[in-house]
Amino acid sequence: MALRKNLILRRPQSGRLEGRTTFIQLETETPSLGGSGATPSRSASSRLSVNGWCEAGLDLCALVLPPLLALVPHGAAPLAGFAGLCAAGLIAVNPPYNFPALRGPAVIVVALVLWGALSAAWSIDPEHSLAMAARLAGLFAAALALAAAASRVAAPRRLTLFLFAGTAIGIAIAGYDLASAGGLSRHVSIRPFVAPRLNQIAAWLALLVLPASALLICRGQRLVALVAAAVMAGTVYALDGTTAKIALGLSLPMVVLLYLSQRAVCRIAAALAMLAILTAPLTLPRLARLPSVFTSDPRRQDRDPPGPDLAAAASA
Repeated sequence: MALRKNLILRRPQSGRLEGRTTFIQLETETPSLGGSGATPSRSASSRLSVNGWCEAGLDLCALVLPPLLALVPHGAAPLAGFAGLCAAGLIAVNPPYNFPALRGPAVIVVALVLWGALSAAWSIDPEHSLAMAARLAGLFAAALALAAAASRVAAPRRLTLFLFAGTAIGIAIAGYDLASAGGLSRHVSIRPFVAPRLNQIAAWLALLVLPASALLICRGQRLVALVAAAVMAGTVYALDGTTAKIALGLSLPMVVLLYLSQRAVCRIAAALAMLAILTAPLTLPRLARLPSVFTSDPRRQDRDPPGPDLAAAASA
């Protein structure tokens, strides 16, 4: 913006100096951005457009993920990658790009990925192990992008609404599939229906029940939170997933411990998880000999030979 002011002075016959401001002229000049000639308003509108598309992608992922876990569990990994790309788009159009809180987790994740790639060297099937390690690295990168983009979501209530709607649809699909012995899954899979097929949706519900209930309570919807927790917990214990049931049972005392000392409990849990992952190449072959711990699937023996594979341990 350029300000131009003209002041004309004249000396009348009386000899006194009189000043008169004739006009003040404001000229607004809109500078161009670079050589493209884009204006700030146009740049802001394009940024809002990218934000809108990225958030729509995240809403779609939140809606589709639970039904996908109930019908086609293997489709969750590509969907997570797509969500990571949407989160990366939100980060790209909303600087600054400084995330000091994520530096520590990023270093730990990179170290675990490198250890997973190293463990593939003494695996029975190194190519398969490296492929799984690369897949896990992509999932870890998507998780970091989602964590970094959490504060940049403009409509978090809409995102949670899609998440709850997708979870309700996933529960309905899992219940119908279990009652009809694969009435829906037989249309999307050539494998015969078995109850452990629904383990992924059971694990999802075990992870979501407490955070979702806490969110609803914070919004003043205590009755809805109680009903949602009862439905999700009941679905977990109605399905076949033993791991989800154990995790849900252990989460209740963990909530009390986190309430008493959040930082200490989180650090201890993270250290134990890292210890379990780092020692997986040594412990899993011994646990595999116990029939009460692992059961073999004859349909996968020709594709997934057993071995001290860290990536397989982490994905399990």
